Amino acid sequence: MIVGIGNDLVDLDRFRRVLERRAGLVEKLFTESEREYSLRRTDPTERFAVRFAAKEAVLKAMGVGIGAVDWHDIEVRRDEDGQPSVALSGRASTLANQLGIESWRLTLSHSAIVAQAVVVALGPERLVAALGPVGAQPLPHPDAIDGGGLVPIVTPSEMNEIDRLAPEPVEVLIDRAGGAVARAALEMLGGAYGRRVVVLAGKGNNGNDGRNAAERLRTHGVRVTVVDAADAPEILPDCDLVIDAAYGTGFRGEWHAPIAAPGCLVLAVDIPSGVDGLTGSCFGDVLDADATITFAALKPGNVFGDGLACSGELTVTDIGLDTRAASAHLVGAAAVASWIPEPAIDAHKWQSAVWVVAGSPGMGGAAALSTGAAARTGAGYVRVSTPGGATTEMPLEAVRMDISAEGWSSEVIADLGRFDSLVIGNGLGSGDSTKEQIRQVVAAATGRGLPTVVDADGLTALGTDVSRFVSEFTVLTPHDGEFARLAGHAVGEDRIDEARTLAAESGAVVLLKGRTTVVAAPSGEVLVSIAGDQRLATAGTGDVLAGIIGALLACGVDPLRAAAGGAFLHGRAGALGWRRGLVAGDVIAHLPAVLDDLTFLRP
Repeated sequence: MIVGIGNDLVDLDRFRRVLERRAGLVEKLFTESEREYSLRRTDPTERFAVRFAAKEAVLKAMGVGIGAVDWHDIEVRRDEDGQPSVALSGRASTLANQLGIESWRLTLSHSAIVAQAVVVALGPERLVAALGPVGAQPLPHPDAIDGGGLVPIVTPSEMNEIDRLAPEPVEVLIDRAGGAVARAALEMLGGAYGRRVVVLAGKGNNGNDGRNAAERLRTHGVRVTVVDAADAPEILPDCDLVIDAAYGTGFRGEWHAPIAAPGCLVLAVDIPSGVDGLTGSCFGDVLDADATITFAALKPGNVFGDGLACSGELTVTDIGLDTRAASAHLVGAAAVASWIPEPAIDAHKWQSAVWVVAGSPGMGGAAALSTGAAARTGAGYVRVSTPGGATTEMPLEAVRMDISAEGWSSEVIADLGRFDSLVIGNGLGSGDSTKEQIRQVVAAATGRGLPTVVDADGLTALGTDVSRFVSEFTVLTPHDGEFARLAGHAVGEDRIDEARTLAAESGAVVLLKGRTTVVAAPSGEVLVSIAGDQRLATAGTGDVLAGIIGALLACGVDPLRAAAGGAFLHGRAGALGWRRGLVAGDVIAHLPAVLDDLTFLRP
C-alpha cells in the first residue's frame, strides 16, 4: 500500500548559480557516490539537481521537513537494472521504519529549465479506513498554534499601541524578543556546534531583534553572519539556518528576498519579510519560512493569504506585553472542546432538535448533506423539510416531513417552537416567491429567539435588507459572493474588519468563509479558524458546515462559538480526508472522530 507520495521541482538555472557561488555545497548535499556519478556526465548540474529534487521528494513523502535528516542519509542510486532507486541510512532509515515504509518507487526527469522527481513510499498491504490516509490525526498537535486555547490577534496599529503602553523600555523588549529568537534557532538547529546562521536584518526593531539574536547565538559558538537587508546579495551565504528579520508586520510595498542556499532552514521573525501584516498579501518574493516566531499576539498577516502559506510552524512568545484588550482570537482545539457541552446523563432527543429546511428539484443533495452533518455533530433529532417534497434520499436517521411547494412558510412557522435550532437556505432556490418564504421564516425564528443558521439561497433572499430579519441569535455563513449580496459591496482585503462591520450593521453573527474563516459577533468580538484547507473547496461542504453549526446551536452553544467551533470541526474533519478527491460526504463521516478526540481536552 502507498504510505506517502512526494513530488519536487528544481529550477535548473537557479540551482546552477547557487552551486557556482557556494563552494562546498555539493559535498554537503551529495554523497561521494552521487558526486562521482554526476561529475562523469556532460552536464553535472542536471544530475545534481534531479538528485536534490529526489531527496526533497523523499522528505515530503515521509511528511517531514528539511533538517529532519542529514542530506547524506538519502542517496539516489541506480539499481541492477539501471533504474533510479533510493537508499536510506541514519535518521532517514529510522524514520522510514517507524512509518512502515518497505520500499520506494522513484521517477526522475528533467528538461532544459527544470528537474523533477516523484517518489512513492510503499508499505505492507493492510486494511485501512476508506475515507482518508493512514496516520491523519483528528486534532492539531498540542504545540501547534491552533492546538490549544484562544490566541490573541491584533493589527499592526494595535500592536504599536500595545508596545507604546509597555512599562519597559523598547530595549528591554528587543532583548526579550532576541532571546526568544535565539532559543528557537538553537532548537531548529539541534544544537550550536559547527552550525552556521545568516541573519537577514533590516533597520527597524525587527532587524534589532535579529541582531540581538545573532549576538546571543555567537556566545553559544554558532558562526553567525549578519546581512543588511538593504544591501543583501542575490544569494545568501551558505548556512544551516537563515533568520529572516528584514522587515516586520508594518511593511508595505514590494520586496524581493534574496535566495537561501538549498537545504537550509528559515526562521522568520514576527512575519516573513515582505508580507503585509494586516492582510497577509505580498507583492514580490519572500523567503518561505519553516517556522515563524511572533511576539505577544498573532497579526492578521500571520493567518491570512500568503502570510499563512509561507509562515511554516507559527509560535507566539510572551515578552511581557499586555494583549488582554484584543478583540480577535485564533481558535484552538482546547477552546472548542470547552465550548461543546457533554450530553446530560438523562438527555433525550428533543433537547437538541434541529430543523433543516432545504432542497428543491435538482438540489436535494444540499438538504441531505446539511441533515447528515447535523446528525453526526450530535443533534438528538433532525427533521428535514423540502418544499414540494424531497427527490433525494435523506439520511435514515433523519425525520422527513415534506412541506407544500408554494406558501410553505406558515407550515414551518407553526412548528418552530418544538426545535432548538433552524438551518435554512441550502438548495432552496432563488425565485421571488421562495425568497419571500425564507424571509418570513427567518423573521419568525428571530421573533421567537430561535438560534438560526442562514446559508446559501437563504442569504440571497435576505440581501441588503438582512438587518430587518435577523438578530444576535442568527448565524449568517456567506462566501465572498454571498457577502457582497448582503453588504452591497465586495469583500475588501481586511477580512476581519469586513466581517466585523457586517455583523455590527446586520445585528447577526457573520461567518465569512475562506481558507481562513472569520466569525464576527455584533459586539465586535471575532474568532478566526485556520483548520480548513483546499480540500474543502468542493461542492456541498458549505451545506455540511451549516448542519454542523445548527447542531452546535441546538446543543446550547452560543452563536459566535457555535459558528467558530463549527468552522474548526469542519476543517479538522476535512483534514482527515484524502488530499485529493475528498467529497462533502467524507467530511460528515469524519466528524465523530474529531468530536471524540475533543472530549479528551475538556477541562
